[in-house]
Amino acid sequence: MALERRLYGSRRTGTVAWLWQRVTAIVIGLGLLALGAALALAGHLRYAVWQGVMASFPVRILLFLWLLAIVIHAYLGIETILKDYVHAPFVRLGMQAGALLVLLGLLAFGAMVFVTWR
Repeated sequence: MALERRLYGSRRTGTVAWLWQRVTAIVIGLGLLALGAALALAGHLRYAVWQGVMASFPVRILLFLWLLAIVIHAYLGIETILKDYVHAPFVRLGMQAGALLVLLGLLAFGAMVFVTWR
């Protein structure tokens, strides 16, 4: 009975997922604020200037970490929703695996773009 009850809902997840969700939300918010401030302070931004900024290695690392935070945040949100509303374990596992594959593909594509940007 107790094992069966564990399969339903996200009420039994710990504070680790909650904490990761909050930390990634803060990172995403700070990234958006930094992007908004950079665009506001840049004035007229031509392609050459934008390309120069994006060519910087620290900017690439920060953008990749921002993308990683978005992927983690999205996965935790999808996992919570699936735990709350999809009660069949194998269906939920399949949907979580599909979401994880899509998000990892997004992360890999983003990493490829940041590495090959010139």
